[in-house]
Amino acid sequence: MVHDKHDVTLLLTRPSNEVEEMMRALIQRGFKVIVDPMLHIRPVDCPPLNLKNVQALVTTSINGIRRLSQLTLHRHVPFYVVGDVSAHQARQMGFNAVYAAQGSVDHLARLLIEKLNPSAGKIIYVSGQEIKKDLVHLLSSHGYDVERIIAYHALAASSLKSETQEALITGRLNAVLFFSPRTAEVFVTLTRTYAKAFERMVALCLSPEVAKPLKTYVWQETLVSPERSGRSMMYTLENYFETRDRERKK
Repeated sequence: MVHDKHDVTLLLTRPSNEVEEMMRALIQRGFKVIVDPMLHIRPVDCPPLNLKNVQALVTTSINGIRRLSQLTLHRHVPFYVVGDVSAHQARQMGFNAVYAAQGSVDHLARLLIEKLNPSAGKIIYVSGQEIKKDLVHLLSSHGYDVERIIAYHALAASSLKSETQEALITGRLNAVLFFSPRTAEVFVTLTRTYAKAFERMVALCLSPEVAKPLKTYVWQETLVSPERSGRSMMYTLENYFETRDRERKK
């Protein structure tokens, strides 16, 4: 258990509607937390989903799951998501036939191709406006009928919060947590004037893909969570700072 004696301040960059549970858990573990979302989620008005002749629902993000749950009351259609964290979220929202890939859009495409027959009906893919991998193209090239519904915008922040700027200037920020490649990209865009500060900080990333944009900077350490989950990220963080403190006491 991390205690206040570590005096560790963290920056969470995730959209505020996704970060509350992790923030509370980190504070309980003795961390000080600043929340400064790099993306702001704005829903797009969509009509309720028509699920006639639909064999599967697909989304690649937590926000996609939330929007999909708002667009249909039906919870019985097979629902395919990227990984275990998303599967947990989907089940919490009442979906009862949830299938998880191994953590990437490519894995998700392979799972869909393995499990679904192109002639068995349409696939509805709910997404934000910005996507990294074109899942529609990946599936259409294998003969699937895919309807993409853009249900939200993830708008990039235009500036850092004043609390974040102060923490960077004074050097009291110890680590930054990143959950998506786009979040990392926006962070790099907004923090170029603070580049030297990151040499004293730890970057903790949900996956190797998330870490790639951060190579723009020299970090004291770049940590990648062994599993794509908030729990794994917190374990990695605790382990790092507990090891650091033991080394300092020697």
